Amino acid sequence: MRRATAAAMEDAFVRDVKVGPPAARTVLASALCVVALAALPGLAQDAHPEAGLDFDGRAASAGGGQTAAGAEADVKKEPNPLRLLLADSRSIFTAPLRWGGHEWTLFSLKVLAVGAAATTDSWVQRQVLRGHSSLENHLATDFEQLGRGPSFAILGGFYLGGAIADDTKAKNVAIDGLIASAIASGVITPALKFAVGRSRPSQHQGTFHFRPGGGSASFPSGDATQAFAVASVITSAYRAPWVQVAAYGSAGLVGFARLRLNGHFASDVTAGALIGAGVGKAVARINRNLRVKVALSPIVAPGKRGLVFTAAF
Repeated sequence: MRRATAAAMEDAFVRDVKVGPPAARTVLASALCVVALAALPGLAQDAHPEAGLDFDGRAASAGGGQTAAGAEADVKKEPNPLRLLLADSRSIFTAPLRWGGHEWTLFSLKVLAVGAAATTDSWVQRQVLRGHSSLENHLATDFEQLGRGPSFAILGGFYLGGAIADDTKAKNVAIDGLIASAIASGVITPALKFAVGRSRPSQHQGTFHFRPGGGSASFPSGDATQAFAVASVITSAYRAPWVQVAAYGSAGLVGFARLRLNGHFASDVTAGALIGAGVGKAVARINRNLRVKVALSPIVAPGKRGLVFTAAF
């Protein structure tokens, strides 16, 4: 009797957990997954400020004394987008080399969060798909697109509005959003999809069916990656509570849409959200430190001669 029970449990497990031959490929996929996730830069404090500059948004000056009115000369140093992309990519992909114990601890917690979500994949899938609410269906179909082309339209709107209103911050949001999208949605997530090769829930292969390099691309969610990358860039520039709620709420609904439409498991969405948010925050932070406005002002005071150097962000 015990043998029959054990055999039944084993058969149930095998139905849910299937691996492509050979099984070692799944182990390799898991290792590659951890390595790629280690590139998540949200923990990296690697954008080191230049000497003499205050990177908290305040101006830093040296020299003392008074400046002559109208004698100030401003020099703007705006790195071009290509330079920013290269600098961001280098900083993000080498970030784990500079991590300390605190960063590795936080990274481990993120990996555990994805693992914990994976244990609930079957249950979450059943709960999300069991309802027939028209509201949920409309939310899913409407918000799913925000993880695709329309997200770039939103970034384009920021740039156009910034160009019309001469708003540098709005234009920088658009540039940073495109860079974060290129790194997160264009490199990290596709590499993970190829390496892990997890079957989508709509393929009915079980929650843990992997064929690395076999064409399946469920883990992680590309739509969640894109939505959270854009949301994190926007919220890094605009800190108002309503902006935070609107941006992350919309990104969260993109994740819900992928679950509701049976395109991903909960752990796929969780991993995609962590990747997108981590890359978006890192890109915004790094580029904020690279954008420098420099002012040189002559000192005019009794017995004093010199220049005042000011840098503001």
